[in-house]
Amino acid sequence: MALMTARPWKDPSTGVYHLRQRTPRKLLARVRGQSVTLPVADGFASVKIGDIVQASLKTKEASEARKRHAVADGALKRFWEAQEAGPTSLTTREAVALAGTLYTAFTSVLADDPGPPERWEKALRLNAKARAGELGLGLAIGKEANQRASMEDRFGGFADAVLAREGLVVDQKSRDLLLSTIASAMDDASAKLTRNARFDYSPDVAALKYPAWESRSGAEPSGDAKAERITVVELFGRWAAYNADKKAAGTIKRYRGSLQSLVQFAKDRDVRSLTPDDLYAWAEHRRDAEGVSPQSINKNDFVAASAVLYQPSLIRTHEPRRAGRWT
Repeated sequence: MALMTARPWKDPSTGVYHLRQRTPRKLLARVRGQSVTLPVADGFASVKIGDIVQASLKTKEASEARKRHAVADGALKRFWEAQEAGPTSLTTREAVALAGTLYTAFTSVLADDPGPPERWEKALRLNAKARAGELGLGLAIGKEANQRASMEDRFGGFADAVLAREGLVVDQKSRDLLLSTIASAMDDASAKLTRNARFDYSPDVAALKYPAWESRSGAEPSGDAKAERITVVELFGRWAAYNADKKAAGTIKRYRGSLQSLVQFAKDRDVRSLTPDDLYAWAEHRRDAEGVSPQSINKNDFVAASAVLYQPSLIRTHEPRRAGRWT
């Protein structure tokens, strides 16, 4: 049971708001001492579980704290549910798809300004050391234990983040598989960013190897989960409120024009179920049924959709892959 009835708690000494929730009694013995990774703002926070789970929301503003608390609290509830259900297994396809979400996140954010190529060449060397069992050994004894500890040291944080985002608790075999696929994805991302840093922006062939992630948590929510459905119109409302004092009124108005079409196209579907194919179909609808030019779709509609759909602080499960150019 939450200590503050699912409300953010304000530290009286600092004024910073926190998520503060009591660990379910029936799970306490099993999870005490473990860490849980929660989405906070545009990143993640890893906190240790005791009688109480407490994580800073990194803000002193009440309205912003409520938004961040809702996202983190939802993730923590899914973590409790997953712990109660017990660990699950990932298929190879699922592990590759989860790793692909990291590949997309890294390359889409950093490609425009990747920095010096040496940065990514160093990352590739560290990835190779992790596979060889040469990082973060601690007290590990034996080749297999060394390699697992090394992979955890290098890629464990990424695994925690994607599993927390999906509310998944996986068995050790699946975690080892996920660490391997993440290592491969980080190699691909580092290689691409090295090329970008050397002024090479040729087509990204590596991206084709990653299938789209299909969330187990509800591509189409049903039953009680419908109460948590986030439609395009709901998400845009959150985005507009969040950015009211950050974006020009003209930008919000322009995005609203594009998103009104997506609202009509997607109807009451949960935004977490939208795939790149859905966005492509919407673009075709914009061109064929609404008479919008491909240039306008690329320059306006996809920009608006990307800005709204890919906000970790406003949507609490997986992000669909960003739409590419459309013609």
